[in-house]
Formats: sequence, C-alpha cells, structure tokens
Amino acid sequence: MPGVRASRWFPAALLLVVVSLVVPSLYALDGLHALALHVLDALDKGLAAPQAMPPIATGSPRTVILPQQLVAGEQATLAVLDAKGRLVPAVELKLSGVPNVTTDSTGRATFLAPATPGIFSAEITENGLAVTTMVVAAPQNLSTDSTASSDPSPAPAGAPSIVFPSIVSLRDRFGLEGRGFSGDARRDRVLLAGLPTLVLAASPVSLVQVPDPQTPTGPAKLAVTVERLSSEPVTVTVVSLDVAGPEKPLAAGEKSLLTVAVRGSRERLQIEVRNFSPEVVSLMRDNVQRVITGGGESNAARIEIQGVTPGDYSVSAHMVSGAALLTGVETARQRLLTAMQFADGKWLAALIGVVEYMDRDPQNVAQIRRDIERLMRDRPQGEVADLLKLAWQALGGE
Repeated sequence: MPGVRASRWFPAALLLVVVSLVVPSLYALDGLHALALHVLDALDKGLAAPQAMPPIATGSPRTVILPQQLVAGEQATLAVLDAKGRLVPAVELKLSGVPNVTTDSTGRATFLAPATPGIFSAEITENGLAVTTMVVAAPQNLSTDSTASSDPSPAPAGAPSIVFPSIVSLRDRFGLEGRGFSGDARRDRVLLAGLPTLVLAASPVSLVQVPDPQTPTGPAKLAVTVERLSSEPVTVTVVSLDVAGPEKPLAAGEKSLLTVAVRGSRERLQIEVRNFSPEVVSLMRDNVQRVITGGGESNAARIEIQGVTPGDYSVSAHMVSGAALLTGVETARQRLLTAMQFADGKWLAALIGVVEYMDRDPQNVAQIRRDIERLMRDRPQGEVADLLKLAWQALGGE
C-alpha cells in the first residue's frame, strides 16, 4: 500500500505500521537470522568459544532478554538488544547474587544462576535498565553438577522434554519451557520448518528464540536438539500478521479503519492492538484493544481509529493464542500471590483486589495489566516491587 511501510518491533514481538513515514526497522529479524546461521555454523564445526561476528549494533542498548526461569546453581544465557532490536556486544551487566558479566561478540553472555531460588535481576550498567526473572530449584532429574565440572556447560543427561506452543507468530520471539536444555545457548539448536531460529536466552528449563523471517506460514515441524539429543518433532502453526491502515494522515476527527490480516491459519485468533501515538490518532474503544479475527479464508480483524492531530503515527498488533494468554495470566497470578507473602497493610489489600479480579475475568489482560501498572506507580519497595514487575512482564510488559 503506498505510504505505508511495515516494520518489525521486538519487545512484544509485534508488527509495526508507520503511516507516511519511512523509518528503519525496529527489529532487524533478517540480520538476526544471519547471526543465527553464523552461530550455528560455528556449532557444527565444534567451536566452543564465542565466535567473532559482523558488526551488529550502533544504537544505545535498551533491554535485556532473560529466560522465563533460571535454575539455581545452573548455567544460563542472556542477550542484550539495542534500540533497534539488534544484538549488542561488549555490554556490561550487573547481575544479582552472582558476578557481573559482559556480552560477547554474539551479543550474549553466559553465567551461573544464584545457588538459591528467588528473584533475579540483570541491569545494564551504563543506563540502569533492568529485567527480572525467577530462579527456581533444580528439578529432581536435572543434573546440578555444572559448577563442579571442568566443562562449564555439560550436556544434559537426557533428550529434551519440551512444552511446545501451538501457534508461533513469524515476527514474534517465542519461548519454550521443559527440561533437558543447555544453559549455554550455543548448544541449543531449535529448528522451525527445518530453518534455524536464533536462541537469544537459555536455561536448563527455558529457551527464548526468534524465528527465521523466511519461515513459511502454515503447519510446520518444531524440534530441539541439544548436543546429539533431539526432541520428537511436533507440528505447530506459523502465522504472520499484516497490518494495513489509511494511506494518508488523518485530519482531526476523521475516522478510518485498521485491518489486521492473518496469514497461515484459518482459525479465529485473538489479536492485541496497541496505539503508540495517542496524540496523533486514537483507537475508538481503548489504546490497547483485544479483538478476534473472523476466521476462514479472509481471516482478519478491523479496528476503528480516529484522527487527533494530523501527523505520523504507529500502531502495533500481535497474536495472543488462548494457551499463551492463560499461561501469561497464570504466571502473573502466581507472582502476585508470592508478593502477598511480603506485603502488609494497603499493599496486601491492593494485591488481593487484583488477584480477585483476575479470577473473575482472566481474559481481560489489558485491564489486569493497567491494575498492575497502577500499583507499580505507587512505588512499592523490595520484593513486592520486583514481583509486580515480573507479573507485568508475564502479561507482555517491557
């Protein structure tokens, strides 16, 4: 469509539409895939040390990617992305409870998780941006001798046991949970439709990766190999979202429609749409909306927008599968329940209120997220603050 350019945006793994404005991609998936191939080639050659890679980042670092869970005392891998979503080498990070690390030439860093379960944070030293996750006790059948071994990342004892998503969005990062992964992301090979993904973060129970942008939409086989051990291939559905909007900036009060079309599935899917330019356009119901596509051959959803001030604007849309939605809500709920153990007075009452609302209407993620954000703005202290942030992140916050 003339005047409309689609760009990729990583934090919520969305498709960004910029009207009448040509801007650099906010997530260089093509570049990341090239990096993935470089890393995997190094693996195939049996290279254990981080490999030199092409120059990959010039913007200021903006965020840290951590696994959904770390295992106490076990190795893990994190990644750092710059403002355009590219991997960033030579970034110093302050880690809670363990020695600090610096990202290597691949834009990632390996480390040993703290020896005891709890909340873990990784903070970029130069700008103070931090991300948190949970450290859990080692599963009974997971080897925990990595600190004693001369090899800092020994191969897992058995084949990977994976919890697969049913739907993978082509422009989203996606997570796998299970057992048998390596905490060294270089040793985890995830293939989707026979094409390698880029593993950004890893622990023995959690992987975070980005699909190859050339992955075809529709049914695809997903499998994980760690060293010489492989999971059984499982069929998933790969989808892509195409967002189309008006060709020209909207005048104040002028109404139009955004269309989010799904390629790769005829199923009705839940889509979250976010407005990043409320000063330019408004979504008629809310600046964060969840809609259901119509399904069938023309599988799409339409969202009404209205101009506020003529100008360039950005709106994003990403898929939220039912399973992923419930998993995120349940994860957030568990974080809030844990926070209640550290809270008293008004904080305890406020947390109880949010959990009760989650139990009544678990599908209303936008409202749950707003409730958590409201609590975060009141600046709670200590563990309550950390757990609120974890709950918020589980619901798509960045």
